Amino acid sequence: MPNRRTTKRPINHLVPLELDDPRQERTALEPPELQCEDSNAPEESSSPPAVDTQLEEESRERHYNLRRRPRVDYDMLHRGGILPILCLMALLTLCQGTFANPAKPPITLRIGSATGTIQCTKEGVSITATNVASYELCAEHYCVLREKPPTKETIRLPPEITLHSHRIHWKVSNGEKLKTIETSCPASPFCSRVECWFCTANVFNPECQPRTAIITMALIIYLAVALIYTICYIPLVIGLPCRLFLHGCQVLMTTAWWSVRAMGQILRGPRRRRHQPRPEFIPLILIFALLCTVQCCQDVDILEHKTMVCTKSTHRSLCKIDATELIKLNTFNKEACFRLYHQGHLVREIRLQWIQLKLTCEKETTMFTRYTQQHVFDSKRCSEAGSCRNLKCSAVNTTSLVKELEPANEYPGLTFCSESCGGPGCGGWYWDSGCLFYRIYAKPLSKDIFEIFRCSRWNEEVLMEVSVTTYGSKTKRTTVTLVPSIPQVIESMKLTLTSLTIPPTPALQSYFITEGRNIALWKNTYSPTLRCTSRQEAEKLQCDMHPTCSCQPAETKVNCVCTNYNLMDDFTAHLENRLPIRPPWITFEESHSDPDISVQATIPNLSTAEVLVTVNDEFDMTVKEVTDSICKVESTEIAGCYHCPQGAVAEIICTSEEDEAVAEIRCEGYTFAVPCTSEGASSSLRFNFQYAQIHLSCTSACGTTKTTFKISGILHWTRTIYTTAERILAGESNIYNEIVFPDFGHIAEVLKGWVKFTVASALLLVIAIATGYFFLWSYGLRTCLFILRKGLKILRKTLITLFRVLLDAGRQLRKQSPRSRLHAYKEL
Repeated sequence: MPNRRTTKRPINHLVPLELDDPRQERTALEPPELQCEDSNAPEESSSPPAVDTQLEEESRERHYNLRRRPRVDYDMLHRGGILPILCLMALLTLCQGTFANPAKPPITLRIGSATGTIQCTKEGVSITATNVASYELCAEHYCVLREKPPTKETIRLPPEITLHSHRIHWKVSNGEKLKTIETSCPASPFCSRVECWFCTANVFNPECQPRTAIITMALIIYLAVALIYTICYIPLVIGLPCRLFLHGCQVLMTTAWWSVRAMGQILRGPRRRRHQPRPEFIPLILIFALLCTVQCCQDVDILEHKTMVCTKSTHRSLCKIDATELIKLNTFNKEACFRLYHQGHLVREIRLQWIQLKLTCEKETTMFTRYTQQHVFDSKRCSEAGSCRNLKCSAVNTTSLVKELEPANEYPGLTFCSESCGGPGCGGWYWDSGCLFYRIYAKPLSKDIFEIFRCSRWNEEVLMEVSVTTYGSKTKRTTVTLVPSIPQVIESMKLTLTSLTIPPTPALQSYFITEGRNIALWKNTYSPTLRCTSRQEAEKLQCDMHPTCSCQPAETKVNCVCTNYNLMDDFTAHLENRLPIRPPWITFEESHSDPDISVQATIPNLSTAEVLVTVNDEFDMTVKEVTDSICKVESTEIAGCYHCPQGAVAEIICTSEEDEAVAEIRCEGYTFAVPCTSEGASSSLRFNFQYAQIHLSCTSACGTTKTTFKISGILHWTRTIYTTAERILAGESNIYNEIVFPDFGHIAEVLKGWVKFTVASALLLVIAIATGYFFLWSYGLRTCLFILRKGLKILRKTLITLFRVLLDAGRQLRKQSPRSRLHAYKEL
């Protein structure tokens, strides 16, 4: 310093003005070996500008003797465990409201004087209903039925529905007419919709509410231990038979397993060596592989057969390719594709995506009927009067038209006759029995003609989206409807649905009823009273009558009790029977494509199809332009569910140096072709996983240069016990297909992140079990009886003491004079 003092400060507290003369300070402070190095510097560097530059560089390099900072790879995604991912998901959830799309305007519905609106909100589905008798709201397979609904209500949907974009179906009735509207609602965060404790959404998704999930697990374990103890170690002798039964089952299963294994070894016999291909065919196979290569884009079964013939001339090289691929798709692996390469360059990509399986009903009419009400008309005639002559009731059968019953003869019905009293005491002159005629007939209450039918056969149709990407052109997307064994031609490609497998579905044998405009399920155990064989007979009321009346003659009158069924309730009152109907295993909708209304069914799960794809095309290889554009994709988050048909989706944005390009995305066994532009093109990548934590390393390439990016996230468990039990009880599935376990490794990872709370909950659980064992389960009954006895004893003594006090007070009042008594009463 100028005042000859030495100031010692940390490096980060140095002031730049204190380092004005770096040459002198460095010469005085640096060690001798460094000064010797400076004195031996070359002479050509003694010019002032060069010396100053060199001194500045040396001062920057040697002023601090620090280690070099390690190089940071900013393209690498940090994998620090589950906690950073949970924090990131929480931040995204909080910020989602800021960047959310504006809400859709409400949809208005009118039926006469009844009005209603429906709108998707963050809390659920907001409904406003005025003068509405009832309505049913369905989202996917979740339905809510409201009778006499409130004016305004918000229905919260379960998180497994709102995790993906979902369709809303609203059926509204004003008591006479019914109307249905549909709308779509966007996806919402899964964790914000979990509002239950003892449910699979909370227990198997602990990343949403870790504390709540841990407490719920502890309570479930405690209840399970208590139940096991109660069953196996209760004083009643039921534990030993249970253990013996389980041991016997184990022995039988072990014996059966070893028997099947031994029989399998005997039937297989000695193994034979497979025939190895001759080595002279290997070069030929390699040549064909170099000429044209077909690569699979998804993890599906593809059987291929391909040939390629190229004709070369002076100015062009024309290649004709003939490729046949057999692709297997199902409702879990909904997307598959294959690519055609020539000398390492992409020629064409063909992608198939499963949309849905539709079944169209071929109607088989059971009967026609009308909405009627049963009535009884009777008439008493004396002997030898009117129709009561000769044989009397013996001449009357159910089809007879008796003149006395003329008002009822114009309607379909049955005629009966019963002998009644006769003579002067019964209003007749002849000492003979009279006739009591009566007719049960059906009087129509409306002009609608109802048809009850079933589906003798279902015609299968598979809807698929075909995307064809050719080098140097845009992607062409076409939606096709494939019918078994009928080929569909798209340009130079032919698609044929060769095989289709549908799971056993008893609901396809259901009966339906329609009045010509709407369709409903027919769930009645008895048939209508009026049955017609054709629509014309129903119009003319030339039908058979099957009454449901119980009649008892009573001299001059007949007493009947009839059971009438209102057919109109299926279309107005019972909304759950009106199509569309969406249980978890099937969907029934109305089909208005044919002249006559019919039923169309959709099976969402467990369907498999085989598609034969044949490509016959020519490529001019001389005009192919080879570019080496660089395509970049930023790392992104994946959202969705695992072990579910909907799968998981990752939204990416691909940016390229050119205006338009096609990038090849590879993600550990999954391959996609997505468009890229200079501004950035958005695409959706769909996956199916069987575990929750996703960390995918992906590459994108538009040419020979590849860039890397990451796809990570946490998927959710969406299967519920209620849906599984509903499928099994309805016969639409079996226990084997419904046994699917969650990702216990992910659950353990979350518990590890909350180790303190987990350990505390485990200690409390152990204390609760120990306390229950020593005090409640062993001595609980005795303790309760002891407390009950003591309580009754204390109550008994209290009542006795109170009674004695009152008795002594009464005795004292008797001994006193009337005046003293009056004075005592006044004091009291």
